[in-house]
Amino acid sequence: LISIYSLALTSGIMVALVMALMLENVDRPMGGWRWVILGQLIPGLGLAIGGVIMPRSPRWLVSKGRYQDALDTLIAVRGEEEDVRMELAQICREREAEEASGEPSWVEFFSGDNLKLLGIGVALQLIQQMCGLNAFMYDGPAIFQRVFDSAHAGRLFTAVSGVVNILSTLPAIFLVDKKGRCALLMWSAAGMAVCSGVLAFVGDMCFPLNVDESADPEAVCGEWAKWVVTASICLFIFNFGYGWGPVVCTYCAE
Repeated sequence: LISIYSLALTSGIMVALVMALMLENVDRPMGGWRWVILGQLIPGLGLAIGGVIMPRSPRWLVSKGRYQDALDTLIAVRGEEEDVRMELAQICREREAEEASGEPSWVEFFSGDNLKLLGIGVALQLIQQMCGLNAFMYDGPAIFQRVFDSAHAGRLFTAVSGVVNILSTLPAIFLVDKKGRCALLMWSAAGMAVCSGVLAFVGDMCFPLNVDESADPEAVCGEWAKWVVTASICLFIFNFGYGWGPVVCTYCAE
C-alpha cells in the first residue's frame, strides 16, 4: 500500500513534466512557467477541501474520550457495525496499554532498538537523496541537449524519464513483499552502480572536454555512444524506481 504512494508521486511528476513541456513556449498573456504554477492550485485546492471533509482518526478520537464519534467514523469507513465494535474495543485496549506504560520520553527515542531504527531510517533517506537521481531529473534535459546537440532532445527526455519513472515503480508494488525490502534495495543499488559506471566510462572516453572545459556534442566514438548514454540514464532511473524510490518509503513507515 505504501508503494502506491510512490506510484502516485511519480505519476504527479509525470503530469508536471508534461505540463511544463506543453507550456514551454507560451508567452502571452502569461509566461508558461506562470501557468505551471497556476496549475498546481488545482491539486492543492483538492487537498485543502479533502482535509476539511476528511473524518478524524478513530485512534485520535478514542484518545480524546470521544468513543461514539470513533464508532461512527469506523462504521462510515468499514460499513459492518459488528466488526467495527470489535475494532473499536481493540483500539481502546491499546490506548489503555499506552496510558499504563506512561508518557514516552526523548530518552527512549534515542536509546536501544529505537536508536537503531532511527539510524537506519535516516541513513536510507540520506542515501536516497545522494544516489544521483536528482542530478538526472534536474539536469537531464541539459545533458541530452548537449549530447544530441538539440533542444528537442532535451525536451523529449523530460517525457521519456517520466514514463520510465512510472513504469519502474510498478514492479515494487508486487515484489516488495514477495522478494523483501533488502533484496530490492541491493538489486536497485547494483543496477544504479553499473549504469553510473558505464555512463562515466563512455562519457569520459567518447565526449572529451574542449580546452575551455565545454563538452563537445560530437561523440568521438560514433553515434552509438549517444545511445549508450541514453540507455544508461534511463536504466538508472528504472533501477531507482523499483528499489530506492518506493522501498525506502516502505522501510521508514514500518
